[in-house]
Amino acid sequence: MTDSPNGSMEKIETDAVIIGAGPVGLFAVFELGLLDIKAHLVDILDKPGGQCAELYPEKPIYDIPALPVVSGQELTEGLMQQIKPFDPIFHLNQRVDELHRLEDGRFRLVTDIGQTVMEAAVKAGVIGIEAECGGACACATCHVYVDESWRGPTGEPSEMEEDMLDFAFDIRPNSRLSCQIKVTEELDGLSVKVPEKQF
Repeated sequence: MTDSPNGSMEKIETDAVIIGAGPVGLFAVFELGLLDIKAHLVDILDKPGGQCAELYPEKPIYDIPALPVVSGQELTEGLMQQIKPFDPIFHLNQRVDELHRLEDGRFRLVTDIGQTVMEAAVKAGVIGIEAECGGACACATCHVYVDESWRGPTGEPSEMEEDMLDFAFDIRPNSRLSCQIKVTEELDGLSVKVPEKQF
């Protein structure tokens, strides 16, 4: 699993990973904790609680056992209090991209944190990203224009990247090779555009 502020791949080992930090995921932490099983939770949202907390935090819910009526936010807060003794670790604003069973029976889970913009674009089928070199900074076929408001957070291109950009089509001051931009939590919401053509 990747969860590094600088966008690098970080291997995290744990007893259990729960995909989704909604009410069911939070209650799973409690059940696992009773068995002394440590859990990490991964969720695409920026806070625990899932749809209950995100879409209708104030809406009354009537189908929770032992609670005649509770709001989505109250349910989330109660579950967070219940799991506090088990110290779960949350990986928020992350999407699970890969889940593989290893030969030894364990699982390997990879999130979108740590991949490059090019890798994310290719996986999502974005038209206009050729990525002929596979991200080795050896071509200019993953050229993008970074939105002006994101130029600071994405940083400046390296000398090698600048050399490769010389081969790209319609270079601009905000041109970057998407294989050289690492996805990090700080880049959540990043906006880039592909050129009319790559070469």
